[in-house]
Amino acid sequence: MDPADTNEINEQLNDHVPEQEEELNHSDKMIGVFTEPGKTFDAIAKLSPKAMDWFIPVISFLIIAIISNFILFQNPEIKLQFDEMLDEKVAEVEAQFDEKVQRGEMTESEKETALEQTRGGMKFFTGPVMRSVTAVVYTFLGLFFMALVYFLISKFALKGEGTYSGTLIARGLPVYILVVQVIVIAILSMVMNKLLFDTSAASFLGAEKGTITSFLLGRIDPFAIWFYTVVGIGLAKMFKSDAIVKFIVMVFVFWIIGDLILMALGMGFG
Repeated sequence: MDPADTNEINEQLNDHVPEQEEELNHSDKMIGVFTEPGKTFDAIAKLSPKAMDWFIPVISFLIIAIISNFILFQNPEIKLQFDEMLDEKVAEVEAQFDEKVQRGEMTESEKETALEQTRGGMKFFTGPVMRSVTAVVYTFLGLFFMALVYFLISKFALKGEGTYSGTLIARGLPVYILVVQVIVIAILSMVMNKLLFDTSAASFLGAEKGTITSFLLGRIDPFAIWFYTVVGIGLAKMFKSDAIVKFIVMVFVFWIIGDLILMALGMGFG
């Protein structure tokens, strides 16, 4: 056989050999979330899901959030604001106890005892330690629950082809954006000597919580908008869909619905 023919056959065989997809390391994925989320999730979707792609960002978020929490409570002005908020809550409870005293359902002595227990409980559960524990629990519960919601909608309503593991990555990897948000919140809180809970217009303008105005201003949050947009892009890529806008809209709808439910529950219990 002519050597030229052999070379031609080899070239044809090489042309049909699929190229091995090069896996991104985690630092590339972290940077990609900020710079090129579409391409980053495209590359991740072509390989088997790795739990570390959602676990590391979430753990990083919790570590930074807990550290920031303890640092902020060392600021006298911020601690004073927090104590004032606590006093307002205790005053609301005291008003309810006063009504019970007037109706003869409890004595003045019982009211004072119950009020001290309430104040002590509030201080314990809203202190840095319990706030940190609560953050861990709610962060993981929120991650798994929302990933389940996104998975069901993406698979059955939007007809995507993906897995729950992939959904966890689409929801978890963008948490690096929230890590930056926590750092920004801590810095702004220290600079402004003001206790901020997020980077929304509601926080900066001091809108009264539980009102429609506060809710609407709360949606004007650059970091939240950025985060949920990237989550939508990630879901579209992990579910092998070109309908990116549909996935982004779905994510924003559940963000708004979820916060409306929380606001309604807060008003109900308040």
